[in-house]
Amino acid sequence: MNQIIEWLSIGDLRSDGQANEAAAAVLSQPAIFPDLLAALTDDNDVVRGHAADALEKVSREMPDLLVPQLAHLIRVARTDNLPMVRFHLAMIFGNLAHEPRLGESIIPALLGMLQDESAFVKSWSLSSLVLWGRQQPHWQQQILDTFSTLTHDTSIAVRHRAVKAIQLLTDNQLPIPSGWVKSKRV
Repeated sequence: MNQIIEWLSIGDLRSDGQANEAAAAVLSQPAIFPDLLAALTDDNDVVRGHAADALEKVSREMPDLLVPQLAHLIRVARTDNLPMVRFHLAMIFGNLAHEPRLGESIIPALLGMLQDESAFVKSWSLSSLVLWGRQQPHWQQQILDTFSTLTHDTSIAVRHRAVKAIQLLTDNQLPIPSGWVKSKRV
């Protein structure tokens, strides 16, 4: 078992396990990034959940490692059964908002994630779409049209996030909440 998988298997889905240690190892030794990426498709839910968390932390500092894997990440976001994996991928997609050329792939993926059953996935997709909408104004109307349906979501957290997201995209003078921005480049 490689060290990354060992770290990621510690704990359960209610904790970060040692995702921070895995992320720090990749940030200091980018050559081991493939080990972390491979963990995202591990059979063990705990490993996959913690891998997604670690990948999100890596994407804050070294997003260029993830860009070549974008198609794979989008595929995982559409198919993984674990909400923890999907909401961390939604966060990653927001961390890539500084790369306008990726919008044609990421924005439709995030719009699709707004249909997820998980309130966490919807909420982080909303936040990431605000980051993209601010960067790519030509997408704003399509994003806003989708947000309006979420103001009636069954989750109060999603409803509140949708209302705030609409405000942020219709008034560029409003600051984006600091908790929504994880990357240093966005």
